[in-house]
Amino acid sequence: MSQWQGLSVLTPHGSYDGTCGYCKGALGSEYKSFGTRAERLTCADYQAMLDRGWRRSGKFLYLPDN
Repeated sequence: MSQWQGLSVLTPHGSYDGTCGYCKGALGSEYKSFGTRAERLTCADYQAMLDRGWRRSGKFLYLPDN
C-alpha cells in the first residue's frame, strides 16, 4: 500500500471573475471565485470543503467570493 493512498490531491487554479450563465447579464450577475481541480478527494475532505462554502462542478471545485 502506498503512503499516499487515502490523501486528497488538488490542483489550485487561483481566483477569477465571471458572469452567471443563468442570469444573462442581469444586474448582479458578476461574481468572483477561487477554483481548484480535484484529482482525488476523500469524503472527509470533500465534506469539510462543503461545510466551508465550496461548491463542485465535476472535478472542479470553487469557492464563491461575492
